[in-house]
Amino acid sequence: MTLNLFEQLSQDIFQLYESEHDYNVAIEVGDQPGKQLFKAHSVILHQRSLYFRQNLTNATKKNNIIEIKLLHVSIKEFDIIIKYIYCGIVSLENFEASDILNLLITTEEFKLTELIENLQNHLINNEASWLRFNFSRVYKISFYNEDFKVLQQFCNDIIAKQPNMIFDLDDFTSLPENALVTLLKRDDLQMDELKIWDKVILWGKDKIPDLPPNLDQWTEANFNSLKTTLQHCLPYIRYFQIPSNEILKKIKPYHTILEKSIWDDILTKNLDPDTPVSKTSLILPNRTKITTQLPSRYPTNNVTPSTITLQQDTEISSSIITSQHVAEISSWIDRRSKIYDIADTPYEFKLLLRGSRDGFTGATFHKLCDNIPGTVVVLKVNDTNEILGGYNPLTWEVFIGGGAYVKTGDSFIFSLGNDNFKKSIISRVFTKTHGIWNGQMSQGPWFGNDLGMGNDKGTNPKEWYYEKYAYHNPIRNVTGWFSIIEYEVFQVYKKLLNIYRHHPTSFTITPQHMAEISSWIDRRSTIYDITEIPYEFKLLLRGSRDGFTGEVFHRLCDNIPGTVVVLRVSCTDEILGGYNPLIWKFSYRCESATTADSFIFSLKNGNLNKSILSRVKVTSSAIYNNVISLGPHFGYDLVVVNNPKKSSYCKSSYDKEIRDVLRYGREFSIDEYEVFQICKKN
Repeated sequence: MTLNLFEQLSQDIFQLYESEHDYNVAIEVGDQPGKQLFKAHSVILHQRSLYFRQNLTNATKKNNIIEIKLLHVSIKEFDIIIKYIYCGIVSLENFEASDILNLLITTEEFKLTELIENLQNHLINNEASWLRFNFSRVYKISFYNEDFKVLQQFCNDIIAKQPNMIFDLDDFTSLPENALVTLLKRDDLQMDELKIWDKVILWGKDKIPDLPPNLDQWTEANFNSLKTTLQHCLPYIRYFQIPSNEILKKIKPYHTILEKSIWDDILTKNLDPDTPVSKTSLILPNRTKITTQLPSRYPTNNVTPSTITLQQDTEISSSIITSQHVAEISSWIDRRSKIYDIADTPYEFKLLLRGSRDGFTGATFHKLCDNIPGTVVVLKVNDTNEILGGYNPLTWEVFIGGGAYVKTGDSFIFSLGNDNFKKSIISRVFTKTHGIWNGQMSQGPWFGNDLGMGNDKGTNPKEWYYEKYAYHNPIRNVTGWFSIIEYEVFQVYKKLLNIYRHHPTSFTITPQHMAEISSWIDRRSTIYDITEIPYEFKLLLRGSRDGFTGEVFHRLCDNIPGTVVVLRVSCTDEILGGYNPLIWKFSYRCESATTADSFIFSLKNGNLNKSILSRVKVTSSAIYNNVISLGPHFGYDLVVVNNPKKSSYCKSSYDKEIRDVLRYGREFSIDEYEVFQICKKN
């Protein structure tokens, strides 16, 4: 019989760490002024961490104490890591999901294999919704290191079901080969095989410089280059799933990049499907197509909240609407004439409020839903089981002392098809000045005067009102007050924005963005091709790596001419930023710097179809240098304020608006920010 007495052993070794008895390693963590010294024992570090095993031998010694500096590592993260090294216990109680992801990145640096795997599993098991909401960043990080296999699998499972989210991106061709091959290997990749072929060819051609644009001008060397480039991709195309007429149009022009036996089998199979293929051909099974099964609706008098899960991994947490409804509402938001397929729905619906769970009062609504842009309200009418609702592209707010209309041309109200109402009705706003009504705390959402919750007394929050007023089409046959049995509010946001590109310099911008910014610096009327960008973007600072404080900014970025700052805005996924041709420096008082060449911008991404460039017009207020606690200031237009993750925007010294202040507000939080030095290439 074996007794495992690890708990006491763990406690005893941890006491050794806390007592600092006979320590021989001093580890300086963090940067001035808040650095911290950790004292440890080389024998334990050597045994538990490959990083220390590799670095202890060559480290500096002073008075027989090994000195190691880890100035780039967070003190909070290293405290977790050193305690894990000594006792194998990790407490994540005060860690947000974003903190755990950053901890995972740091853990990889110290080569702590067990902890790396467990942190990935913890994120997937406990923070799956956060991972989906921040999919762009998570997917990028997962392919930066081969140790993040668990996260890679999680991300690939999502992309296999919704491949258009990555294959249709402008910067798809910057996807690394290992990520592309991993997707091509999947039998459940939900994508037409001909489109897969087209995308693989596009990806391969992008990797070969100076290819003639016309295929008729290609040489044998050109085809051989493409064959070599795609050697790891071509074996995973399911050629027999491509229609015969498309074989001639799309495959035949490139048949020389295929193995002769494969091309012979493709021709033979299309001429005589019953003929067996050659033994030298590796024939992969057809990709499986996943059939959507809409969930049954709930009994009319028994509303049971639950999560509706489709086989595609498309989820909508609702007791009122289905994934088909989500696809329909998403199509209306994008003003499409055709309804999205469920698998192609580009939006996530995040549940903010459910009446039966959180309460039906106006106060509850404002507590949970105010100041969040882009919300959908749905409600189920008592007795009739109608499903009514509306979309507000702006934010909800409490208006003290009465109420006020808010102008918008993008809101709409609707009646959704269900078992009792076969066809959905959409009604777009036509009196734009009366699109949204923000009332008192006792009142819930109101779409103009047309559809709203409760009166100003708040006496019966389950009472709603409808009449046709500011919206085009009637959505119900009767006017006046009615009661509901349930209502829900969702935040609507884009799925999988800026999905992974292999460009380790930045977590925020793509090579296309760099080409665009470079063109603006040179005042070009056309955008540089990404292969012709004349500048290198040298990363000076990344907030998630180095810190978001003003002190860090000035230490890493001061006195360096020609810098670009980029910010990724929380929730909206906007990418804002600016170019300073001068230097940054801290000042004991606010000082302006004059330049006619600075500009600020909002970059194209999933929420913005076209980038916005705003050049300085008040040149004497182009740049402000502030006290050391403040970050970069492009005039008073775009600034990083005292709170290191808070920024603000207000049009002042630059000529164009780069964000909708009326819709989003002046102040905003950021998920990430980066600063680059712009250097001319040799």
